[in-house]
Amino acid sequence: MRKVLVLAVVLFFALGSVGSVLAQAPAPKPAPKKEEAKKEAVAPKEKIDINTATAKDLEKLPGIGPKTAEKIIKNRPYKKIDDLVAKKVLTQKQFAKIKDQIIVAEAKPAAAAAEAPKKEEKKK
Repeated sequence: MRKVLVLAVVLFFALGSVGSVLAQAPAPKPAPKKEEAKKEAVAPKEKIDINTATAKDLEKLPGIGPKTAEKIIKNRPYKKIDDLVAKKVLTQKQFAKIKDQIIVAEAKPAAAAAEAPKKEEKKK
């Protein structure tokens, strides 16, 4: 009986010390959710200017395919990113997916952009 009691006490302390070591070990980090991992892979390092981006650049944005990219290009210039919805280029849902990844640099009106090269030619 005494041997069983000693064995139980030794076993108790052995398991107790293993438990305390495990409790001190840092918990493993949970794997990132699929959604978060996808956003990191798709999100560009710099924001894309919708007034100057190529179709290929625009297609890097989530939910933007070749047809939508061409539609964005066709409806330029934009004064603010919200113009994508106002001009009915994107739905509100599409816009919500990309709004943090796009910017609008100063948009040049089409007429002013066309006249700029002509003025330079006359000076020569």
